[in-house]
Amino acid sequence: MNRVYQDWNVKREHICEAAVETHHSIPDTLDELQALERQVEREWWWLHGAISAAAQLQAERSVGDVKSFREMQAQARAVDRRRLLIAVRIAELSARRDAR
Repeated sequence: MNRVYQDWNVKREHICEAAVETHHSIPDTLDELQALERQVEREWWWLHGAISAAAQLQAERSVGDVKSFREMQAQARAVDRRRLLIAVRIAELSARRDAR
């Protein structure tokens, strides 16, 4: 982990801090990128499902582990950024291949 995600509420009170990975090696071949894209998408969907379940549980009980919920949100944001980087790289490689 090389970055810490921090979040504040509307009153600017610190509410969350979670370690987030930011550097990943991005493959250079289209096949490897597409495989990585599928893997990261599965991770993204899992995290969003877990966040939704935690939010539902917290709403139903009005008491929950807010720190764990915020950590999952931070992880989901990091995975979403990674999905975007992979999609951009795939588009770049596809454009190069089509230009030939």
